[in-house]
Amino acid sequence: MWGAASRRTTTATALIALLAVGVAARPTSQLDPQTASAVQATLVEADFQANARTLTLYDRRGHVERLLGDAALYRWPVLSPDATRVAVIIAEHRSQRSDLWVIDLVSGARTRLTSDVSEQDSPVWSSDGVYLAYISRSDGLSHVYRRPANGTGDEELLFQDSRPLLLTDWSRDGRFLSVSVVERGLDFLGDRSGLYVLRIDQNSATEPRLIALSGIDNSRVFGARFSPDGQFIAYRSRESGTTEIWARRFDESGNTSGARQVSRGGALGMASWRRDGQELYFLSSDLSIMAMGMDAGVAVTFGQPRVLFKAETLFEVTDYPFAGAPEGLGDVSPDGQHILLAVPPRNKGRWLGQRLTIFDRQGTVLRRWDEAGEYIQPQFSPDGTRVAAYRDRALWTFDIASGKEVQITPGSLSYSLAWSPDGRRIAYVSYRDRYSGVYAKASSGVGGEQLLYRHAEPGAFIPLTDWSHDGRLLSFNGGNVLWAVRLGRGPAVELVGREFNTFGLRFSQDSRFVAYVSDESGRNEVYVRPFEKPSPFSPLERTWQISTGGGLGLIQWREDSRELYYLAADGWVMAVDVSTRPTFRASPARPLFQVPDTFPLEGVFARSGTNAPDCSCGVYGGCEQGSISRDGQRVVLALPVAPDRREVSVSPDVLARIAGRYDLVGREVVLHVADDHLVFQAGRGAVRMFASSANEFFMKATNAELEFFRDQQGEVSHFLLYQGGAPTLGIRMRR
Repeated sequence: MWGAASRRTTTATALIALLAVGVAARPTSQLDPQTASAVQATLVEADFQANARTLTLYDRRGHVERLLGDAALYRWPVLSPDATRVAVIIAEHRSQRSDLWVIDLVSGARTRLTSDVSEQDSPVWSSDGVYLAYISRSDGLSHVYRRPANGTGDEELLFQDSRPLLLTDWSRDGRFLSVSVVERGLDFLGDRSGLYVLRIDQNSATEPRLIALSGIDNSRVFGARFSPDGQFIAYRSRESGTTEIWARRFDESGNTSGARQVSRGGALGMASWRRDGQELYFLSSDLSIMAMGMDAGVAVTFGQPRVLFKAETLFEVTDYPFAGAPEGLGDVSPDGQHILLAVPPRNKGRWLGQRLTIFDRQGTVLRRWDEAGEYIQPQFSPDGTRVAAYRDRALWTFDIASGKEVQITPGSLSYSLAWSPDGRRIAYVSYRDRYSGVYAKASSGVGGEQLLYRHAEPGAFIPLTDWSHDGRLLSFNGGNVLWAVRLGRGPAVELVGREFNTFGLRFSQDSRFVAYVSDESGRNEVYVRPFEKPSPFSPLERTWQISTGGGLGLIQWREDSRELYYLAADGWVMAVDVSTRPTFRASPARPLFQVPDTFPLEGVFARSGTNAPDCSCGVYGGCEQGSISRDGQRVVLALPVAPDRREVSVSPDVLARIAGRYDLVGREVVLHVADDHLVFQAGRGAVRMFASSANEFFMKATNAELEFFRDQQGEVSHFLLYQGGAPTLGIRMRR
């Protein structure tokens, strides 16, 4: 259902995804009926506490004006034209049914407009504030209804369709509703959509009908709003390859023309016009409420967007899919003076962000960036003077000495990166029109992008891993295959086949050898093999296993190819003396230093958020959360900000009573004790836990928390796992 999805899909909140290798059969729980009932009640209440939001009204400087009652499961709050009321969808957390309500902002009085089993969604106000139109879903249909906003009178069916519809605005002349038609996407990005208007002229002889302004495609056009004079329509779209706010002319026949991009640097939506048409508002990709002036003279111009206030600490959204889109979580008043947001709670296990931290090869901290954010795949430049990384959806470079930051790409759906060997360009992958392509831009941030390679398989996720020292080769992962492409010389070729999980390839300086991670031994280890495959008549290709106790990634050859580095499974950064001529030779690995325990090793959980899929170490193909400089002297890591929790000691007996096998949403996880700590293990991934009480434990590496519950006999029967969003239930497996 749309209601459930929109509450559970928020940005940088982490949707739990166990990365166990080999799915265990789901066991039958052996809880007695009374315990089972208590478990269900616990989960329902915890789910409500994790998802309930508070309707909060802000002024345009970000100061709180008022709270509109207690927290509830609010969605789609929309201010009335005179900003005295708010229409909102409220879900009942036990029955999960949702209804349309109107709340008076002065008195706090609430009026319930619907009370049936249908799923209500996306209300919009008529320009005089007399009526509300909304979607009601039942029997596989989307029904568009209109009814008086004061709660008197019956609802009137305007239109119905078999596809999911969402309303986003009602034109001032009352003749059009803007509608997004959504259908399930075929790739990892989620849903596709098209922009339509529903013509509902009161005096028209024709029935209401949908008029297509854009077809259903991967541009993900969404959240359209009419300008007050009805001449323009503003919306968010990926038609440029990045999610931005666009505006185009609109006439009474439903025709549009002259589309222009009006935001820069990425935008999530929530486009709103001031009632005089002289200002346009939207939510930027860094979660700032933005305003831009508009001059509708002879030549229509849009001014430079400016920040009103940053909602990052208040408001979490996702760029995709549309469930949980910003249009469903906030609104700007028609006079531009008030911003209404459905603010999420400070959840247990909420994501606190990361900080870039640079270490020397002895593990001493050399530099730490103060600003916390979501950093993806930090990579040293070839000369070691800069770090490139994704931060909050955009690709940036950070000068180590001066701290200067340069934005390379706008906030968009791009992922992974690789420096050119001279450091003048940065390659990255961007997903456009169902295909992933490798693009490059100047590392100075100046100039346009260049398409280097477009992958032939639609929907493929191809994280970059390296750009060879001679500049001729790019390597990436895809479908458990290591690929290389010679720039300008045809399609990519497979380097290592599909029989094992492989990732993280790096070229030696002379490109004669490659190092990578493979699980061909039964666990992830680091290997080296020649780059050029032998002829069909040559002996089998030689492969050297470099690591012996597990290797996770962060592979780097020293610039003279005399040393090779990697991150071991136990968190130690390792160095190996190697030689590539006349053939490859390697000495036993030696440890340099152990990374902090806040750094995630093999993934137990995958986070869903800004640059999907997740690119944490050892998860989706080696987009590691750190790198080693080419001189081997420094290591940069994106370290999660550890929760501010007091760690306490608990007795070995308590740990022993908690340890065991649990069924967590159909996957088996094992809790065991090691070095007086509880260890959470799913498949090969293992995370150490720290006690805050005898019943509550937290993880530093993932900012997740576990709360344990006992049955009538005092035995641990289940736990709730909190990681940003709704809690997940784990039930103890009985032998």
